[in-house]
Amino acid sequence: MSRNLYRSMIRVAHANPGPVRDALMPMIRSAKAKNVIDAYSDDYELRDLNYRDRRWLSPRQWEKVMTEATPFGYNAFDAMHVGRWFKDIQKRFGKIQIQPGREYSVVAYVKGPPEALAALQTEARDEAHADEYDMESDGTLRLWWD
Repeated sequence: MSRNLYRSMIRVAHANPGPVRDALMPMIRSAKAKNVIDAYSDDYELRDLNYRDRRWLSPRQWEKVMTEATPFGYNAFDAMHVGRWFKDIQKRFGKIQIQPGREYSVVAYVKGPPEALAALQTEARDEAHADEYDMESDGTLRLWWD
């Protein structure tokens, strides 16, 4: 399936609650994305405004999961744009891993080499349009979009 078709199916599924969404979701939902998609759901029974995934994902995996969870973006957040940025950082500085989450808005926790985290923190506002970016006590970088 082409990337454009896949993204279009995600958009159609999110825009059409009910039978259309029910028919499309099994085709587009990956096992890695289910909990994250639910956290961003419009369904009040599924939605979780304070969610942090327990898994650490590669930039490619993270981009796929977040594109499924936020197919229309989320204010200034664009999962594909941020995913490309994460891949570029990884190419320049070495392996990074990202935990998707939601703190009312989009949040990502990143771990990796100190140089990668420093570059992410320096570039966060201009490259990824993040509203907050700060180091946590456990050494991870928290990026948050309003």
